[in-house]
Amino acid sequence: MKPARLKALTSLVTLQKRNSLTARMELAECLAEEKRIANRISRLKVQMAENRTLVSATREEAAQDLTLWNGYRHWLPIAQEELERLEQALEEAGEKSAAVRGRVMGLVRQQEATAGLLRQDRLAQARRERRQEQVVLDEQAQQRKMTGMPDM
Repeated sequence: MKPARLKALTSLVTLQKRNSLTARMELAECLAEEKRIANRISRLKVQMAENRTLVSATREEAAQDLTLWNGYRHWLPIAQEELERLEQALEEAGEKSAAVRGRVMGLVRQQEATAGLLRQDRLAQARRERRQEQVVLDEQAQQRKMTGMPDM
């Protein structure tokens, strides 16, 4: 293998590893954001269920607390809007994660292909060197034979 090709492939593998690592870190951030949004959705749903239970229990009691009921009536649409917003954000975060995941997979495939080329070139170089060594050994053996020297 030519030294320039070796250097180019080695540099390319290094660059591809760096790009792959950067993309993997971005994917981790995307997945963390998805989890954060999912947790917020979960907490909001729990809060909505708890408030619904509280208001239902209060309505069943003889002494009904109108302040609680009115507060819930005003809060519920705001909570539902927030839930819709969070669900939309979760969907967008999932799409972004999928895009980044695809990019990571592409970068890894490119890196593996380049590393494969480098490995093949190194193996071919090693085979050439072994053949060259064998040629030298064969020439030395032939020369010894011609000069009458015993093989070592």
